[in-house]
This record gives sequence, C-alpha cells and structure tokens, in this order.
Amino acid sequence: MSTRPLETKVQKLITEDLSAMGYDLVRAQLTSGGQYMTLQIMAERMDGAAMTVDDCVKISHAASTNLDADPDMLDRYT
Repeated sequence: MSTRPLETKVQKLITEDLSAMGYDLVRAQLTSGGQYMTLQIMAERMDGAAMTVDDCVKISHAASTNLDADPDMLDRYT
C-alpha cells in the first residue's frame, strides 16, 4: 500500500502550524508495518539554530493535535 497520499495529507495538516511556530517542514514520511504506520517528521528551525529535543517535543505535540483531529488519520500512525 502506497503511503504517498497520506504523506501529502499530513504535510497539509501540519505545515501551517509548524511555520507559525518557527519551523520549516522538510519532510513527513509514513512507513507501513504492523498495526500502525510510523510517522517521521523532519523539520528545521527558521532561525537557523540547531534543533533541540524541546523543539522535537513541540513539533510532535502540534502535529498530534492536528492529526488526531482528522478522521482519516485517527488511529493510523504512531
């Protein structure tokens, strides 16, 4: 099963919020396997500073909020 349409949807769901938070989305990748797909989000800080664990936590929480609110994504990824 191709995950490309879902990756495109994920990008649309999270790009605006990440941008407002000061991050550029580099890539959102879904890999299948097991009961759930694994979502990997790659982002960069707009100010050019190095990414920190706190940045990753902020991005993860923002993305989860948007994705969990979408019926097509609910319970489909980890």
